[in-house]
Amino acid sequence: MNSTPARADQRRAPIHPNHALAAYLENHREQLLAALPRHLTPERMMRLAATAVNSSPKLRQCDAESVIAAVVTASQLGLEIGVGGQAFLVPYRDRDGKYHAQLVPGWQGYIDLVARAGRASAWTGAVYAGDEFDFELGSAPYLRHKPIGDRTDPDHLVGVYACGKVNGADHPIIEYWPIAQVWAHRDRGNRQGDDHYSFRFPEMYARKVVLLQVLKYLPKSVELVEALDLAKGDGGLAIRGEYQVLDGEAANDDGDGNGLALMLDAIAEADTPEQLDLLRSQIDELPSGQQRHAYDALTARARAMPVEA
Repeated sequence: MNSTPARADQRRAPIHPNHALAAYLENHREQLLAALPRHLTPERMMRLAATAVNSSPKLRQCDAESVIAAVVTASQLGLEIGVGGQAFLVPYRDRDGKYHAQLVPGWQGYIDLVARAGRASAWTGAVYAGDEFDFELGSAPYLRHKPIGDRTDPDHLVGVYACGKVNGADHPIIEYWPIAQVWAHRDRGNRQGDDHYSFRFPEMYARKVVLLQVLKYLPKSVELVEALDLAKGDGGLAIRGEYQVLDGEAANDDGDGNGLALMLDAIAEADTPEQLDLLRSQIDELPSGQQRHAYDALTARARAMPVEA
């Protein structure tokens, strides 16, 4: 039987993000368990991420590191990907035409984070043509909305609003944007063109944009601050993965990856805040492209440590 031997210089088959994610979760299970809220498990986050990736051809083109970074960020925030509109994996194209996944919290996710903080509440709505709607700002603000119009056609969307109320406050914080203002806001910073997710989910995007204006005035937990940073274009937590990205090239940062690997292991093994403090000066000696990874890991480890009485 004739067989053709594989060429020595032939690239290995690219590893799917799902496989890389599974390997990362297995290797860092204890760290993830410490960061995850009680209602989430690494296995559930893996299943949710796999469902999201498998449902989108463009997400399957994203580099594996960005997929894992987004999933880890969602885990730390306690947001379930694709469940109840809490958070989404969205593919973004860079200037070289390559796709990277980014975690995008939905408006439901932001409202959940506000509620979890326990110091305020928030809600949002969409106004369609034919609805009864009235609001007023000033010293005694109010908003009244009675949905009547056809909500099946996104072209009938005329505006969005959000309200927030600090516990014990007499009046809510109200923000209303006509839909033209929302699209003008998007177009000023849109680098994705027609690929921007707002074209597929106009109401979801519009309600989040106006909600973000109200959240500026509400008390913020650490998780809410991190989620708001994502809305500014921050890709979230970046981590090192022992895998290949989809083009088959090694997924190491600039410089020697062994130094970063040893640093991440040292951070994972640190048991006290004092030990973490000793590692900070060593992180500054890493290549600049690796320092962010190490500092993010150090921050996550510090949060997972129990607070002394």
